[in-house]
Amino acid sequence: VFGAALTSIIAPGAVVAGTRVADPLFVNAVAAPYDFHLRPQSPAIGAGRSRASVTVDFDGVRRADSHDIGALAYSASPAARVPTDGPGR
Repeated sequence: VFGAALTSIIAPGAVVAGTRVADPLFVNAVAAPYDFHLRPQSPAIGAGRSRASVTVDFDGVRRADSHDIGALAYSASPAARVPTDGPGR
């Protein structure tokens, strides 16, 4: 959770099981055209949970074995982001 009110009720440095309070490091979440893909240093990379029913991301790109948090899976190579199916296409 980044920038949410949750951070105002949790004491600084407190650990809450299953919760991450960090900047997800989106490519561009500030102004149009927005790009909510993850940058290489994002703490969301590999931090998600695997779900059998979630096989592709919002772009329709197949999810790796290591799931990222968010609608868009991280890929170091734009060429690897070949859509297969998904609502973001």
